[in-house]
Amino acid sequence: MKKLSSLAIFSVLAVVTFLITSCEEVNPLSSPQDSPTVPKPTATLADSGAPPFPEIRDKVRQIWSEDKHIQGGNRYTRARDYLATMEGKKVTNWRGWVYYCYKDDRTRTYRIWPLMENPFNLEPAIQIESDYRDRTEAHFTLDGLTIEQCQSFEMGQEIEFSGTIIDTWRDARIEVAKIEAVPSLESTPSVPDDLSDLVINLERTACFGSCPVYNLTIYGDGSVVFDGERFVEKEGTHKGTVSHEKIKEIVRWFEKVGYFALYDDYTHKAWTDSPSAYTSIKLAGNSKRIAHYHGDPSAPFRLSMLEAKIDEVANTYQWIGSGKRSTDK
Repeated sequence: MKKLSSLAIFSVLAVVTFLITSCEEVNPLSSPQDSPTVPKPTATLADSGAPPFPEIRDKVRQIWSEDKHIQGGNRYTRARDYLATMEGKKVTNWRGWVYYCYKDDRTRTYRIWPLMENPFNLEPAIQIESDYRDRTEAHFTLDGLTIEQCQSFEMGQEIEFSGTIIDTWRDARIEVAKIEAVPSLESTPSVPDDLSDLVINLERTACFGSCPVYNLTIYGDGSVVFDGERFVEKEGTHKGTVSHEKIKEIVRWFEKVGYFALYDDYTHKAWTDSPSAYTSIKLAGNSKRIAHYHGDPSAPFRLSMLEAKIDEVANTYQWIGSGKRSTDK
């Protein structure tokens, strides 16, 4: 009798377990949106516009400055979750400064990375606790451009743009509806006509990858000497020339970025495997050299822009190879 009771109890429990398990199965074709109790999110006119960029920037900085162990996930995830709330919002007449233009291999379109704060503001920058700069700062690339649009803007030029914020989780960017240059009100730094004693040097070192390694020197008479070492199309020594106006242009850039007021080195390794760039200038009895490791987030953007401008003026791409030019078709 006892055996019969135990068997009956076991059978009842098995049936109950089966029923519970069956009720808990989820239809793989269903979703929360299919349920009448979970309404689909709807956009309203009030949500259609993004707040001004400084508000977004300050919110991301606030999230990143909070303790990483507070409830709600880590700082990086919470910052990305906040940016996700900007998805689909309209941007109207935001302003930035062109950092560089490049072709996106995935979308086959051209993009501009704008700096959203004036890189030529020579006041000391506010330093934010950072492991990786792009994690602590909110930034968007401008997408959907043609090569002609990219080439119509110069590095460091102020621009105004409107569009729609898209893909904030993976690659925050703005699908551009309108973009135009902002007329500059700044005076052009004066440059002496006699630049015969000018010597400008740029040296780029290796990274954990295929970064071009070379040494470039520009002289006041317009002569250029390129020494290619690794990951360049033309290794060895090659020579070229640039116009007097181009020489004056690059000297103005040294003045524009406040080169002589910058530190002599930015070599803190917040992360590894990045290349370094060494720049120097000698003119009218004055000289300065700066060491810049591209994994040091304290280095101002304008220093990287100056390095790129030296490459542009010297037309380094003719020796590095056309594949390195960001705006090639």
